Amino acid sequence: MTGEPVDPTYANITKVAVLTLSDMACVLTAVAVPDSVVSQIDATRALDGMQKASWDKMSATWTYHPDHGLKIILAESK
Repeated sequence: MTGEPVDPTYANITKVAVLTLSDMACVLTAVAVPDSVVSQIDATRALDGMQKASWDKMSATWTYHPDHGLKIILAESK
């Protein structure tokens, strides 16, 4: 993403191994993640396990571990 033109839609995002914090913010903005969900993601601790949220036609599932970082799956329901 860095140094390349970014398609503001999520249609071209399929899998990315590692994102910087600014790249993750770009992806979350592109899929219109509400601030309340971003706050939930930011507050997730390793002890919390798998977390979920949904909005509009999107859903997110994520975990966080200090050694492995944030792992998030974004899905669109049809």
